[in-house]
Amino acid sequence: MKKKIPVILLVITMICVLFPRGEIQAESLAAEKTTAAVLVDGVPQFFPAYNINDNNYFKLRDIAYVLDGTSRQFEVEWDEEENKIVLTTGQGYTAVGNELNKEIGSGERTAIQMDSEVYLDGKAIFLTAYKIDGNNYFKLRDLGANIDFGVDWNAGAKTIEISSGKGYEPDGEPVIGMHT
Repeated sequence: MKKKIPVILLVITMICVLFPRGEIQAESLAAEKTTAAVLVDGVPQFFPAYNINDNNYFKLRDIAYVLDGTSRQFEVEWDEEENKIVLTTGQGYTAVGNELNKEIGSGERTAIQMDSEVYLDGKAIFLTAYKIDGNNYFKLRDLGANIDFGVDWNAGAKTIEISSGKGYEPDGEPVIGMHT
């Protein structure tokens, strides 16, 4: 037992040196500009979006903006004091003026895991999201599954299809994980 104490102390010291403020670094990944075309209810739409690990990530407000006025509309509110995003389905989206208008350059960007909580209709949910160049980008399939809009991939046309006329249908195997 006495021999284990120095080893434990060494491990604790190493953790303190590597993470001096008690923080563990958020996961960061490479993000590339999405090259796929995007259709929203059959209409071509430009999105400044990224691809991370073969998944497409979009700004939440961009999705709310294009779904506004449909049966899948939702409101987005930011609670800075609580560091949380509040989504309310069935409500029209209130535009803030920068939706769909930020061109993203080519080349690789660094995506850092987002640390804000997300609430949907009053309940905490987990959405895979990353901060890239100061904006939060959310995994499109997570948004589709939680808000219940269609997300499809047309491999032949290399097109992402977002549909407000149908609910979300999972593609592939479910992902099991936990929110930390």
